[in-house]
Amino acid sequence: MWRSADSTGNLVNDNWGDVIMSAHKFSGLLAASLAAFVLSASAVGAQDWQEFKKIGNWTINQYASSEAAGQAPSCSAVIFSDHINAFRVERFAGGHLFGLNGLDRKNQGPTYNLGFWFDEDKDSTLAADAGYVRDAAYEMSDWLSHFQGVDAQPDIMGLISAKKTISLVFEMPGNRTGNDSVVSTFSLKGSAAALRALEECFQHASNPPAPNLPASPNAPTSDDMASPDAKGLEGAQAVDVQSDCPSDGPRLPGSGLCRGRAVNYLSHLNEKRDLMEGCEWIVNETPLPGGDYLLYLATKCEGNITTLELSAGAHAASLIMLNADGSPGWEVARVFHADADTPEENVMQRASSGIPDPEELKKCMVRAFKPGSGYPANTFQVDYKPEYQSELLTDEPNQVCGEFGRTDDSAEFWRVFGGYAMHFDMGQDAWWGFDPFTLTVLTAAELER
Repeated sequence: MWRSADSTGNLVNDNWGDVIMSAHKFSGLLAASLAAFVLSASAVGAQDWQEFKKIGNWTINQYASSEAAGQAPSCSAVIFSDHINAFRVERFAGGHLFGLNGLDRKNQGPTYNLGFWFDEDKDSTLAADAGYVRDAAYEMSDWLSHFQGVDAQPDIMGLISAKKTISLVFEMPGNRTGNDSVVSTFSLKGSAAALRALEECFQHASNPPAPNLPASPNAPTSDDMASPDAKGLEGAQAVDVQSDCPSDGPRLPGSGLCRGRAVNYLSHLNEKRDLMEGCEWIVNETPLPGGDYLLYLATKCEGNITTLELSAGAHAASLIMLNADGSPGWEVARVFHADADTPEENVMQRASSGIPDPEELKKCMVRAFKPGSGYPANTFQVDYKPEYQSELLTDEPNQVCGEFGRTDDSAEFWRVFGGYAMHFDMGQDAWWGFDPFTLTVLTAAELER
C-alpha cells in the first residue's frame, strides 16, 4: 500500500500516484547545523532542558540545544499512548520533526523507512526514509522522525492539529507478531492546543519576553478572594483581608476592581449555570494585551478557583483553563481579533480558515442559536445551510464545517465581543469550571474612568 521516497527524495502516495510532500534527506537537511548526523548519547544528554507546560495529555519541553537544532533553542510536544510508546513533534528554526520512539539507530542504521496516515485513511499513506534524533528529556529513546520545512505543503502540522489520530508504520522483518509491518496509532486529542503551545514555547525560547511584560496572568489564591452570592450574585461575602472597598470584597489583583462590584460588568448573569455541590461562583480576571482585562465567573471548589490564561499563537491565541494547582490545563477557546462589520462576518471569516475543502465551505453558514436552545443571545454556530441539512447524519453525532464548525458531541459555539471572536469547545462535561457566556472585556480606558 505504501513505499518509500522516490529518487528525488519526495514522499509519494502510491494510490494518488503523485508527489505529495517534499522531504529532503534528513541527514542532508541538518548538515549545515550538525557536524555529523549521528551524535553520541553523552553529547545529547548534556543539553539543558525544562518542562515548559502541559496541555491535556501533551507535555511541552524547551531545550537550550538539541540534536536537530544544534546550539540553537528548540521545543517538543510529546504524547504517550501508554507508559512506553509516544509520538513527538519538535519545533526548531528549520521547521518541524515528527515521529515516534521504539527504534534504535545502532540497530536500524542512520535512516529508516517510516510511513504514516491520519484517522483511518490508510489508503492515503505517505512514506519516506526518516532519520533519528535524541531528546534529553527522554534519554532512553531514539526518535525516528520525518522533517517538514516551515512553508512546506501540504501542511502536515495543520493535519496533526485537525485530525483525531495518526498511525505510523515501519517494516520489522521477523517481528514476533508474525507481521512484518508494525503500526503504532496515537490519539491527537488536544493536538491543536499542543502545537500552539509548542510554537509559543519556541518563540519564547528564541525571543525571551522583556522583564516588564507579564508572561502569565496573576493567579489569585483562595485567601484573597471574596465570593458573590452563588444564587443571586447581587452581593458579596467579605473575607478577612485589608480592602478599601469592604462592602464589595477585596480588589481584583490586576484590574484593581472591587470584586463584588465587578459582577456588574459581566454579561448574561440572569441565565444561571448549574454548579457542582460544594462549589460557588466567583469573579475572576485574565490580563489581555494593551492593559485590558477579561472578566468572568469562575468556580471556587474546596478552595480551588478556576483561572484562565491567554496563550499567544501565530494566527490566533488560545484561552487555556488552568488546573487547580495553577499548572496549564487544556484549551477551552481559540481567540481571534474581530475586525469585520458584523458578528456573523467575523465568525465566518475565522471559521473558513478551518475548512480546507472548498466544496465543504460552500455548504456552510453562520447561524445564531435559537431561544430555548440553552445558549444565550448572540451565540453562534457554523452549520450547513438549509439546503444541505438533509446531508446531516441522523444516527450519530455530526461534525461539519471544519475545525470550528458544528460538533454535536461537544458544547461548541462562537461568541463575538469586546473586539474578539472566540470559538469555544467545552467538551461533554456536565460541570464547567467557568461560565463562558459571562466573559466580558474591560478596556484600559474603562479602568481609567
